Amino acid sequence: VRRAHTIERSTDNVVFYKSWKSNQKHRIGMRLRKSRFILPRFRMGFSRSLDYEDERFLADIDKAFHYLHGGVGDFDGLVRATRDNRIETGDRFSSRYFEFRFYRGAQTLHLYPKSVEVMDKLNRFVGKIRQWLPGDMEEANADFIKQYEKGETFSDEYLELSNKSRPSYDRCNPAYKLLREVQGRSKEEGAPELDRLEKAINEVHEKHGLQCGPALTGKAELKAITHQPEAEKARPIADEPEQLLLLAA
Repeated sequence: VRRAHTIERSTDNVVFYKSWKSNQKHRIGMRLRKSRFILPRFRMGFSRSLDYEDERFLADIDKAFHYLHGGVGDFDGLVRATRDNRIETGDRFSSRYFEFRFYRGAQTLHLYPKSVEVMDKLNRFVGKIRQWLPGDMEEANADFIKQYEKGETFSDEYLELSNKSRPSYDRCNPAYKLLREVQGRSKEEGAPELDRLEKAINEVHEKHGLQCGPALTGKAELKAITHQPEAEKARPIADEPEQLLLLAA
């Protein structure tokens, strides 16, 4: 079973931001945290190695990061590193693109990306595919970029404010509900929670004097004036590796 959205389904792994588009489906954007994310339901067999599906999932993550690093050819990644080290001890180990730690009791694998720049590439790719970000960040004003880049700080404020009006019976996982909404699934189910989060984002932005929107001057304006469609050299989406596209599905 493909687990392309496993990382993003947990609110602990993501930060939220005001989306570039304001319609109901795309009103809130989210990206992975830059320094750490947690993979649930990882199991270790009698041979002290992870099960087959877990290893395939790690291989897919590695292939996406290998591509984003500009790597070519084979390399030793997470699968080899989890096999070669005694991960059941809970110690922190290292692979080519990640440091990682396995918590056997909780059945979680914590990944710590070594490159913040590559995490930014991944987040911007997914954000553009889902229409949460503009095609070129130069189209956005300074406030939009600030709330996106400082998402770790702002998201704590969003969630604290949003949770104040949360019903006691609500399990509160806006990341999962946001994914379902952007995929067009069960929109009504997640609407109240996302309404609260959207309201909290707007209130926090007002508190900090942020007015997110398009850039009105500078390079974005010059680009609009000089734009020539035939000059575009963007890579077709179909050319992206399958592992990268799965993260934006």
